Amino acid sequence: MKRGQASIEYLIVAGFVFIVLTILFIVYHEYSQSSRTQLVYNQVDLIGRKIASASEEVFFLGEPTRVRLKIYMPEKISQIDISGKSVVFYVKTTSGISQIEIPVSVNVTGTISRTQGVKYLKIAAQENNVLISEE
Repeated sequence: MKRGQASIEYLIVAGFVFIVLTILFIVYHEYSQSSRTQLVYNQVDLIGRKIASASEEVFFLGEPTRVRLKIYMPEKISQIDISGKSVVFYVKTTSGISQIEIPVSVNVTGTISRTQGVKYLKIAAQENNVLISEE
């Protein structure tokens, strides 16, 4: 076997290994992004259900009932709308902004900041609705 032929064979093997590693990296990256997005969706759904449950509880118990919730707001939240009978989260994803709406059986109003981290929410019954705010 000639020296030049051996070098070419090594280059072909190295190129093949490089292509396989690149494909594995792309698959890993896509799977990782998908997992992170699903985690944010699950966290948002849990937060929304907690807010809905607490809102219904304080509304039916009447004024001046209040509840304090501790939540963890995930990253990638672009906006939160609390009005009417729903809490709507807008989540940034690789394919754009997804809207996650959590229905509430009572009228709710209020604001929550979209910054990431631990937050304490005050959910208070009012005469005709429930006020949701940060402490």
